[in-house]
Amino acid sequence: MAKKNRSHTKNNQSKSGKVFRILLFAGLLVVAILFLPIVKAPNTTLKIRPNATWEYIKEDIRAQDKLRFPLLLEWAAVLTGYPKHIHPGSFAIDTWMGTLPLLKVLFSGRQEAIQLVVNKYRTQHEFLVFIAQKLATDTLALKQLLADTAFLNQYQLNAKTSFCLITPNTYEVYWNCSAQKLLAKIGKAYMQFWNEDRRKAASTLGFSIPEIISIAAIVEEETNYVPEKSMIASVYINRLRKGIPLQADPTIKYALGNFTIKRIIQDHLKTESPFNTYIHTGLPPTPICMPSASSIDAVLHASQSNNFFFCAHPDLNGQHIFAQTLEEHLKNAKNYHEALNKKGIH
Repeated sequence: MAKKNRSHTKNNQSKSGKVFRILLFAGLLVVAILFLPIVKAPNTTLKIRPNATWEYIKEDIRAQDKLRFPLLLEWAAVLTGYPKHIHPGSFAIDTWMGTLPLLKVLFSGRQEAIQLVVNKYRTQHEFLVFIAQKLATDTLALKQLLADTAFLNQYQLNAKTSFCLITPNTYEVYWNCSAQKLLAKIGKAYMQFWNEDRRKAASTLGFSIPEIISIAAIVEEETNYVPEKSMIASVYINRLRKGIPLQADPTIKYALGNFTIKRIIQDHLKTESPFNTYIHTGLPPTPICMPSASSIDAVLHASQSNNFFFCAHPDLNGQHIFAQTLEEHLKNAKNYHEALNKKGIH
């Protein structure tokens, strides 16, 4: 009997050892699977939209196509209760990340700020489309804020001049930041840019900040050649002070909504629009683009000149020829148009 008991005990120990090894192997396999790298591309982001349901998130993760095993993440997420603890945002993920480390990031809700690079846009609509492409910000709320008197008063702007608030810059924001937070960030940069020195320079010229920005927007559209910007600014300032129509070709392109036009012709100049500065005196109703800092500073420190005219150089080198009288200008313009004809530019 003792021998039988010893044999039975050994069999039980053997079976227990086998079960333990199976469970250990299964456990190690599960751990290995959960820590197996599942991210396709290095240093990318996974985006979870505000108010997204778990069903929507599953479909969106598959659509983003950044994970090797999205089903594994879905399974682990349900087991860990993630669907009840969803945080919206743009989350940084690395190639080495496994399912559990990735879930830990999503559970934490800690997202990395992104660098939002705002370049030149010509209309508020263009800017809103850009924001919709880059952020999860509510663009309708953004549009409403840019027309909100109480919000704009803090920057001494109104619905007509609100576009002046937005300047080309790099803004550090969160992907799902609210319209209020985004504009607060933009507004802070606006106030920092318009420091005491710039405000004083605008006051000395006799123009408001929105007027300076409107002049700078035309200068911006006229040339990319920075050394000429202050001279071009002086022409427009001289015309404004004399009450002479600006006759700025970029405003015609804006009026037509066609920024690809290479040559302004007489028919274009007849376009009825408040932005047509050949027909209407003074500045356009709103800036025709977001001017760069170099264009704004060129206006604030415009050259002292008696020039009232300029036209593109006949060498078509991106530079301009300036003139004080209409007679001089017509000669310059004739040479320029002949150069365009030779090149076949219509």
